Amino acid sequence: ATEAALLAAGDIADADADTAPNVTAASLLLQSGGAIGSGADAFETAVGTLAASAGAGLFLVEADGLTVGALSLAFERVGPDGTAGTLATDAGAGLTAGGALVLEAGGDLTVVQPVSAQGPLRLEAAGALALQAAVTTGGGALSLLAGGAMTLSAAAQVQTTGGAIDIEAGSAVTMADGASLTTAGG
Repeated sequence: ATEAALLAAGDIADADADTAPNVTAASLLLQSGGAIGSGADAFETAVGTLAASAGAGLFLVEADGLTVGALSLAFERVGPDGTAGTLATDAGAGLTAGGALVLEAGGDLTVVQPVSAQGPLRLEAAGALALQAAVTTGGGALSLLAGGAMTLSAAAQVQTTGGAIDIEAGSAVTMADGASLTTAGG
């Protein structure tokens, strides 16, 4: 599949203990009124572009490289008569969590849309981490981890109001003019 969306009024849970992707697609939109995954069992993906929002915590593990971006997806639903008709267009941008937010990518991670959480926030890439948008948390520590290089463009405004900012890279950390790190609690 090239595009997929999971929209739930409640939680989107991974009820198995394996690490196989729950969703494989070029683009994935996740919207949950509750949590997506959990700290004990993250929701696994194998996608190219992701946008997600959760009313509670958001815990994702991506199999390889990933772009956190903006998506606008149109879907068809098969009716009782067997014909398909356009259901709706759903859109989302970046990552938003009403609690903690943890995203681990098995390759490079590129953030082109804002990422925000109301709890602790962790972005981790096995490869390079490129921040081209704001990353903020209003309720805890903020960790940015890269196995390779880390770059923060001028649009990368990294901020926490409730904890420290922790940055670690396996190579260089490069901050463009205008990029900022701000903490009010650590």
